[in-house]
Amino acid sequence: MSPDGVSPCGPPPRRILLVRVDRLGDLLTSTPVLRALRQAYPQARLDLLASDRNMKAVQANPHLDRLWVLPLKGYWSWPFLAARLRLQTYDWAVDLNPSYSRTSGFFVRATGAGRRVTLRKKKAHRFFSELVEQTPSQHMIDRQLAMARALGAGQASTQDMEFHVGQTVRRRVRKRFTPEERTSRICVFIGNAKKLRVRWPEDKFAELCVRLARETSATVYVLAGPADQALLGAFAGLWSERLRLFEGTSLEEDAAFMEVCSLVVTSSSGPMHLAAAVGTPTVSILGDYTYDCWRPLGEEHRTLHSGLPHGEVRPVSVEDVFRVVQGRFQELREEEQGGSPG
Repeated sequence: MSPDGVSPCGPPPRRILLVRVDRLGDLLTSTPVLRALRQAYPQARLDLLASDRNMKAVQANPHLDRLWVLPLKGYWSWPFLAARLRLQTYDWAVDLNPSYSRTSGFFVRATGAGRRVTLRKKKAHRFFSELVEQTPSQHMIDRQLAMARALGAGQASTQDMEFHVGQTVRRRVRKRFTPEERTSRICVFIGNAKKLRVRWPEDKFAELCVRLARETSATVYVLAGPADQALLGAFAGLWSERLRLFEGTSLEEDAAFMEVCSLVVTSSSGPMHLAAAVGTPTVSILGDYTYDCWRPLGEEHRTLHSGLPHGEVRPVSVEDVFRVVQGRFQELREEEQGGSPG
């Protein structure tokens, strides 16, 4: 038995199913595991069961052989999907979710796989044969990579997330926004509308954007998803040549736009992970839990840690955020121009 609680013994797998049916940003944090398992088992078939809510995060992921899609509201189709999965004769089925999910557990057990692995959590024994230890303050990427190691993947060479933008979408965006001018753009994502504690208030975002447009050389582009349109009311009367709304038509287009920006500013959200996955530096406003477990990893990112419990970020001041964003923007401009950051 390994230190993670999973036995490494047995023949290499022929077929592996991974399961992650929650949010888009959560699935992006699972992409390092896809890469690690593909590198460890290049001959195995590597499939993923995603949901119709998060599947776009991995539609073009090169490490997957097949993407199964669970319609979250199509309960009538679930038994049929479970039967199809069982016919695939998976050797391993792995639930990547760090918390209890009866839905994930049901589909993992339905595969009939000999090894059914997940992180140690309540009620997991009902569905899984093997559990991997996790700790409350451990980063989500590290928790999942611990499962990959327990399955024989070894130490991952990188924790980087991945999101793959198609060339057609990339060319279309770059006709409007040239990569050469990326250091003149800051993208600000103002959602999520439903998560009040972990979302910095829209009026503070509006004040920040006005200051950035006025006191830096950047053109500031505000990004809001379909569910966040009501938040744009805070920007009424503020739009200008230097403060604009970017209206992407797809997740791919949003990602392609982030690629041609110097910086993405947001609180805890899917676009925070998306920006990091396409290699754009971020400034994130996070509370204790979101900081410990969800912050973008890497020296290029900056995080304002509120120091408050439950992911609370609403009291963080505009001045504090402005100072960090302004400083990071200037560093990136100087790096682009070949100067010394500072």
